[in-house]
Amino acid sequence: QPQWTLLVQGLDLHVPAAAEMLRRAVALRADLQAAVLRIQDMASRDVLTGLYNRRHALDMLDHLGKARERLPSPCTLVLVDLDHFKLVNDSFGHGVGDEVLKHFATQAQEILRGSELIARWGGEEFLLILPNTAVDGALVALERLRIAVQTRPIVAAKTSLTINFSSGLADLKLGEPADCAIQRADVALYQSKATGRGRDTVHP
Repeated sequence: QPQWTLLVQGLDLHVPAAAEMLRRAVALRADLQAAVLRIQDMASRDVLTGLYNRRHALDMLDHLGKARERLPSPCTLVLVDLDHFKLVNDSFGHGVGDEVLKHFATQAQEILRGSELIARWGGEEFLLILPNTAVDGALVALERLRIAVQTRPIVAAKTSLTINFSSGLADLKLGEPADCAIQRADVALYQSKATGRGRDTVHP
């Protein structure tokens, strides 16, 4: 009986310590999982604008293509290029150029809320993925975005500075590889740039 009592007392002494160690281990694991998720999110983001990067956009297009096989729906891809961006850098400096890129990203995220995905495609070029949106709806959204970009002030930039963009749109057809649709949007974007900029062109 004395030995039994002593054993129970020993357990009483060690159970709180074991529980605390378990609690700390669970908390550490949760912290590590959160850190991994943060790193993964950072790897999918453009450092300057906070938008998704090109690699993540391509991954999302792959997932979207598989989802549309199960449940067909319209989808429009838009390539956007900021007009005369090199002139902005040359005239005002790269710091203001960075502010212009962030300004566009902010307005795009605000105007294109919901399931839309906005990615920095490279330099001053952006890719908009608009699921459940036909070309006509995408054109309406782009006009709203253009008004916001032109009329809202650019933080830390010259007060006289206004920007515009050109775009090319392509309907992502069912079963079409995403890179083919992006190429068609790029052709349409080139037409917008070649015919005066500040406009949207739909690839037939």
